[in-house]
Amino acid sequence: MEEIARTSSYPAPVDQLLTYGEAEVVEPEDWPNYLELGLGPEHIPDLIRLATDEQLNQADPESLEVWAPTHAWRALGQLRAEAAIEPLLTLFDTLEDNEWVMEELPEVFGMIGPYSDALARGPFRECRDPERAIGAVYRKRARLQCLSHPGPGETRGQRSGPVDGAGVCG
Repeated sequence: MEEIARTSSYPAPVDQLLTYGEAEVVEPEDWPNYLELGLGPEHIPDLIRLATDEQLNQADPESLEVWAPTHAWRALGQLRAEAAIEPLLTLFDTLEDNEWVMEELPEVFGMIGPYSDALARGPFRECRDPERAIGAVYRKRARLQCLSHPGPGETRGQRSGPVDGAGVCG
């Protein structure tokens, strides 16, 4: 597969994620601190674009670039990026066979925390297509994960806003 010429389409420091390397299977508390790369709230739109980049998500499994979306969604979790919730939810459908998506995105949503009430009121409230049911199950799991990660000033199991999964098929 041809090398993905994406480095110039992502600004610094986001472009560092394209060559950051293979992601390790570890608990979120052991993820690298991506903010040390200089990533901040101003990079959220580019991180969302990177995390949902179809070409990168389908890149050669032996390439460094294939790991960039994983690093991007982890950084979005560390930034508690509310704006990332709905775009990242689409990955449950577009990358439904990707174990990294299914395992890590609920953790990312948990890190985002109390803002995850957008999960319950987002565009996936009802599923009429049986093929989307598995995505709905993972979205429910993500909602429950949000309950286990307290936000600032909250205790475990306490959440602002609706996260009970009402109205979601699955």
